[in-house]
Amino acid sequence: MTLEWKETYSTGSQTIDAQHRSLFRYTDQLGQYIADGVSSGRDVDNLMGTLTGYAAAHFLYEEGCMRQRQCRLHEKNIQEHDGFRQQVAVFSQRLEDERPRLQVLRELHEMLEGWLVMHIVEVDSTLREKALKPCGVGHEALPQT
Repeated sequence: MTLEWKETYSTGSQTIDAQHRSLFRYTDQLGQYIADGVSSGRDVDNLMGTLTGYAAAHFLYEEGCMRQRQCRLHEKNIQEHDGFRQQVAVFSQRLEDERPRLQVLRELHEMLEGWLVMHIVEVDSTLREKALKPCGVGHEALPQT
């Protein structure tokens, strides 16, 4: 399944929306590796590193933006990001320990797809309530992919 961007995912912040689209693309790339039967090697490892690093930087930016805009779900956002990091850490360990890796990657991909959409719709979208307030939190933009 390919993650398709929908306007209902919009947060009112072009920067955050662009970051979310990048996370969708990384998740889709993982899905393509799975579809191709690729479960190991430098490409998969690099993608995992890029995905987790990009997500961490995005979380910092988004949390700062929500704090600055005084969004009502700011604390919930932090808690969900912490939960995401814990889930990814578990998957990373499983990728080190378990064989075959392809099944672990499938489970990770499924988690990413579900978590990203749910989190954006239920939490991040509350940024729209404060969309007119600028968000200059010091990490103005992550590279767009």
